[in-house]
Amino acid sequence: MNLKTIRALVWSAFLLLIVGSMMQSPAGLVMVLGLACVSALFPVVFGSIKFRIAGLLVLLAALLLIVDTYPRARDEMNRYFDHAHGK
Repeated sequence: MNLKTIRALVWSAFLLLIVGSMMQSPAGLVMVLGLACVSALFPVVFGSIKFRIAGLLVLLAALLLIVDTYPRARDEMNRYFDHAHGK
């Protein structure tokens, strides 16, 4: 891949991580962090060593936040499902 593309993907993953950590909705946070993981995955696979390390750090941070946030997101979506179906 092109060096500019790898650099842009690392920065976009980092920015998604920052924006996601400011979100109040757990379901939205999981979605944005998932996008950060996808953006960070390409530099980890195709980048030079500097970008692999940066992408790996962002990827690990996003995965840890997803693991921490997923139970709250599941509860939020269950409450929404119950409210939408009148339970």
